Amino acid sequence: MDPAVAVSQRNLALASRPFWLTAVALLWPAQLVNMSQAIATVAQAQVAQTFHTTQIVWFNVVYALIGTLLLPFAVKLSDMVGKRKVMLALVLIGLVGDIMCALATSYDVLLVGRAVAAFYVPVAALALAAARDVVPAAKLPGITGAIGAALGGVVAVGPLIAGWLLDGFAFHGAMWFIATCTVIGLVLIVTVLPETPRHADRGGFDWAGGVLLGLGVLAVMSGIGRGSDLGWASGQVLGPVAIGLLVLVGFVFVERRARNPILNLSMLSRRKVATVLTASSLIQGTALAALGVMTVVIPLYPSIPGVSDGLGWTAVHGALVNLPAGIVMFVIGSLAAYGSRRFGSRTIWLAAVPVMIVGLVLQAFFHRDATQIISTGVLAALGAGIVFGCTPILVVESVSTKEQAQASGMSLMILGLVATFAAQITFTVLNASSTVSQGTAFYHEDGYRNAYLALALIVAIGFALSFVMPRKETRSE
Repeated sequence: MDPAVAVSQRNLALASRPFWLTAVALLWPAQLVNMSQAIATVAQAQVAQTFHTTQIVWFNVVYALIGTLLLPFAVKLSDMVGKRKVMLALVLIGLVGDIMCALATSYDVLLVGRAVAAFYVPVAALALAAARDVVPAAKLPGITGAIGAALGGVVAVGPLIAGWLLDGFAFHGAMWFIATCTVIGLVLIVTVLPETPRHADRGGFDWAGGVLLGLGVLAVMSGIGRGSDLGWASGQVLGPVAIGLLVLVGFVFVERRARNPILNLSMLSRRKVATVLTASSLIQGTALAALGVMTVVIPLYPSIPGVSDGLGWTAVHGALVNLPAGIVMFVIGSLAAYGSRRFGSRTIWLAAVPVMIVGLVLQAFFHRDATQIISTGVLAALGAGIVFGCTPILVVESVSTKEQAQASGMSLMILGLVATFAAQITFTVLNASSTVSQGTAFYHEDGYRNAYLALALIVAIGFALSFVMPRKETRSE
């Protein structure tokens, strides 16, 4: 039988199934990426103490970095062969990584597992794109809205689930939970999700650009990560940083000549686009680092006089204390679009970023009990929520209608890279004021304060760039 006919018959059979099954098959894979990251973020403290490592930053960085670099290739391949096929392959590879993490008996094996599991990351974007191909137009707004609402639910509930798993079943139990959820996602894709149409191939893959960007970023981050341990003048620090920067220069030259660049540098050469993407990525990436590092490390690291100045809470307790900030961020972010229509996205952005900076500065000095963490966290989340809500609007306002999809993809990619750098910088500052006991780095109060102030400084740089962003919208969409 002709393969095209077989696919058509299969899609017709799947179309007769209840619509809610298709909705679940799209929602589950999209949100599993976020749930996996939420659990892994909360697990950092326990992982560091289980495997006695001072380099816990790589536990999440390797996942985010590889997932970010894979995204444009996965999207391109899905247009060529169909989104369902690509989602299926990525989930299968990601499941192998989840199982490796669940079985890991050393930190090195765990990092390899996280790197393999990162193949699942592009599935979230592919699920949203697949919805446009397999969902009737009348029902598409409901599906896309449900995906967004489900993300808010994961942001609010994910840390609580992670806390319950870690407190009850320890780190490996949490990893098995992720693997089980991945299996469910795999079954849904195989049995429910129809194949999507293939789109015309507009060119090949920018393999050279992807490899150079990945190697350059890894080299720079590797050098920065060892600066506090070996000294900033050490050749083992300066060498990788210098090599990484040279590789990134090579990446720029390659991208200027690539037919299908992974980053469109000609678009980035325009002031309007460059300032929006740079400022938004700096501020959002820093917010993600603060959420993913500082709100977890301080509550969950132990309180040991002279060794560790953490609070020593259980994972569930820490999640409950940080829950109000998560709720505020989701609600305010959801309302940001309405504020943008009335006052303009740039105006409310410029009003929100200082609130976030003040929140981070206050967090630097007030994080020693639940009341302080809730009050300062909610303030920072108030500003960050508006930033997250306004960023997609600012991005599409900075480009033409034909460039919106490409600009949004570039925004996500740059955000992922900045978030990994922000996390690395945070742990570098923490390690500069730490005590290593039995191979594990425990952080002191000075480190917590300086890390928050470093994050506030990065946001302030983004805020300064915000003043050269477009002053008015270019269209009414």
